[in-house]
Amino acid sequence: RSNYPHYPSIDGFYYHHNSLESSNGEKLEGFINFFSTGSQVDRELIKAFCMTLFWGGPAGMRPGFIITTNDHGPNQGRGYGKTTLVDAISKLADGTLAIENNESMDDFRKRMINNQKTFRLIVLDNLKSMRFSSAGLESLITSDEISAKRLYSGNGTVPNYYTVAITVNGVHLSKDMAQRCIKIELSEPQHHQNWYQELNDYISEHRWGIISDILELLQSEGQVMDQSGTSRWATWERAVLSKVECPESVREAIKSRCQDSDDDLEAAQGFLQQLNDCALELQLSSCKGVIKIPHEIMHEQLKLFLGVNIGRNAVAKRISDMGLVYLYNVTQKGRQVIWVFNPKGKPITNEMIVNATSVQKPSMDDDFEEVPEINVPVILGAEVSAAIEEISEVEGVDLAVTETGNLPETEDAESDQSP
Repeated sequence: RSNYPHYPSIDGFYYHHNSLESSNGEKLEGFINFFSTGSQVDRELIKAFCMTLFWGGPAGMRPGFIITTNDHGPNQGRGYGKTTLVDAISKLADGTLAIENNESMDDFRKRMINNQKTFRLIVLDNLKSMRFSSAGLESLITSDEISAKRLYSGNGTVPNYYTVAITVNGVHLSKDMAQRCIKIELSEPQHHQNWYQELNDYISEHRWGIISDILELLQSEGQVMDQSGTSRWATWERAVLSKVECPESVREAIKSRCQDSDDDLEAAQGFLQQLNDCALELQLSSCKGVIKIPHEIMHEQLKLFLGVNIGRNAVAKRISDMGLVYLYNVTQKGRQVIWVFNPKGKPITNEMIVNATSVQKPSMDDDFEEVPEINVPVILGAEVSAAIEEISEVEGVDLAVTETGNLPETEDAESDQSP
């Protein structure tokens, strides 16, 4: 059952809601006016965000939305209304279900499947990580079904008609996450004391007028968009994005922000430098140009770089997601895991893995370091005893001196001679 409409209606939903009002678009525009945007593009993206919650398109076809700011100063975009925007949009429909910052996606899916209330919006609020990648959240955006263990009845599955929203003060994303999310930038607001109360009063008074404007847009023809510029969200672009003002310009802005947010290359270079510094500081062993890094050290370095607490077993997956070709993990005898690291940032080869993980006898053709010649000074007279006592301190050497200062003969000295 849903207390709010979709367009088109979704099969299997029972809709029980108020009658829609006549629409002229003013109520929706009035709602967006409560928020400060850096450009007309962001106004249209807020409009597309609102429409997405009421769009009855196929499951798994809704992009995620990242609400951030264009503030790069010391304030870091705090107080710009990011959380308030998501909360206000959720009040137009069935509310939200929040992902806790330290909650695993498996735990969230279980909580989601067993949740009794209806909602359309999944929210990760106030994300702290500056470099964000989450295979679980990426799957939550694009999977057509969401499954998890349902209490007392085994596995449960629901169709994915949900929209994901993330609020954050500036973020760099993995390539996969950047391609799944649309960034909306808010600018510094001109709030007054009654702003928040007036916003809530406006929603309460005009909720169905706003919804009617949204449904009217979804039912409109929209503009024909160039097929050559279509993204992975082609169905959504045709049904939702084409209904905003200047959709081609908005789509180009989405692509540009996606590239700006894609942090894979920058992250790869940054982590490469960090591992080189770590190898130098800890004097990690190297062989023929590659360095061996114990898994425990790699775990700590990755946590430090990402700024989040990750489990030991998640290290390989995170490194794979980041596309770090200069790292390769190997399990040695005794199940000890090491990482083969190319400090030059080049891809790991089979020869490098063999060099780092096997001990081979050197051949006669190998180059050896020349052992420097040691000049032993001649020690005469009474200095002999003191000199030999000093030599005796070397591990494995046991020498004695007779009263004459000569080394004693061993009892089996004759047996060592050849017949």
